[in-house]
Amino acid sequence: MRDRCLLVKATERKYAESLIAGEVYMRPLSSFWSIFNKDDSSVQNAFRGDNLEGLGALFMSNSDFGSCSIPNTIRSFIETALPPNATLVGLQDAAIGSEKIYSLYSLLYDETEKSFVRPDPRLREFGDYSVIILDSFSFIAKILIALFHKFGDRSKSYDTQPFWFAYRELDYSIDIDSPYDSITDEFTKDRRYSWQNEFRIALDLSPHEAAYSDEVSDFAILTGAPPRRTDKWIDSPLTLQIGDISDICLLVPTDELVIPKQFDKLQSRLPTPKEIETTQLFARKPKITAYRPVAKFD
Repeated sequence: MRDRCLLVKATERKYAESLIAGEVYMRPLSSFWSIFNKDDSSVQNAFRGDNLEGLGALFMSNSDFGSCSIPNTIRSFIETALPPNATLVGLQDAAIGSEKIYSLYSLLYDETEKSFVRPDPRLREFGDYSVIILDSFSFIAKILIALFHKFGDRSKSYDTQPFWFAYRELDYSIDIDSPYDSITDEFTKDRRYSWQNEFRIALDLSPHEAAYSDEVSDFAILTGAPPRRTDKWIDSPLTLQIGDISDICLLVPTDELVIPKQFDKLQSRLPTPKEIETTQLFARKPKITAYRPVAKFD
């Protein structure tokens, strides 16, 4: 899909300045899973509502699973182990949860009106300052270059690429109030959070882990799975240094994006965005994973 948009990172000023200096901080998607993280200021999950992030499938509990491509063992578990009063069942995929994500706001450009679409005022909940990326293509390219510098060691032999990287605007198609059977992924989210208009960058480092293994786990021996060195890339955040971006960004108070009169003035400082490919999803091989069941009760 091709859209005209500018990418925006709304955050606290100190983090905005770090981004301008070239620091991109990616957090595992599983950081948002636990209800105990709901009030963690570092995760900022109280308003994100991300406890159901990383669903691999979503269906009604009385469903015959239709075309859902989940293992029979998982189907049996859902059919027999979940309480009978569960009305909606989801599966959080551990493989998706281990991915690092970087989230931005997609500031859309209305071709008809020849102007940008003003964000929802709740954008201020992410932070009082916003970094507006004036050249989205260059920004994404800088992240990719940093990833290849960090993980693309040419002296190593890979069966696949050293990592999987993808980006797109989120699809807010999940509706837990009117459920339907569906397969979901790291780019799918509950429609109640569509105001966030998120543009997400996702990174899977598991190919790199397999290539750099220096020990073989019992799990790998028993299953024939590729050996993994440690879980440090799975559970820990990742900080990338992409170089100074002050030449392709603008730092403004978030109020300038959400208050009508201020937003009108700001638009005169923004370039008409280039048409970019806002969806890049690259093929990757299936891998061993685990599912975490979640359920809704009426």
